[in-house]
Amino acid sequence: MNLSLSIAYHIMFQAEKPGSGIDLNHRSLIGHISQLLENKACHIYAIGGRGSRVNMLISLDPKVALAELLEEIMDSSEALIKNELKINGFRNRERDYWAYTHSTHLMDHIIDFIMADDEAYQEERRAREAYLYHRARKGEDLDDDPFFDELYFMDP
Repeated sequence: MNLSLSIAYHIMFQAEKPGSGIDLNHRSLIGHISQLLENKACHIYAIGGRGSRVNMLISLDPKVALAELLEEIMDSSEALIKNELKINGFRNRERDYWAYTHSTHLMDHIIDFIMADDEAYQEERRAREAYLYHRARKGEDLDDDPFFDELYFMDP
């Protein structure tokens, strides 16, 4: 019997004593975290930095312990920021993190929140909404459209 379990976590961690000069929306930092998540067989729905905080929405392989994964991500990210990226105002990361689970109908809202600062994502979202709007105005049934599923549930 094959059993599949998928739980989506909205995870946040942040810089210690955040100041106005800290911006963790850095391509190398997000790429580094993404690579760690992919190495642990996590599915990334969205990941991004905003101010002094990093947000991600992921599905975790049931064999991976959330606390251990996040400790690895936060320790290696802190080292990357201090040794290579030298992000202005960053001293240390907070020792705490926040991990929430949500019902699936909220996932699009969480993805939009995380990706709000990503222009390419916002452009894709506007195109998707325009497509859906015009299809609905024509009275077309979106349930029978294979392109709708691909467009609506695309990974950012």
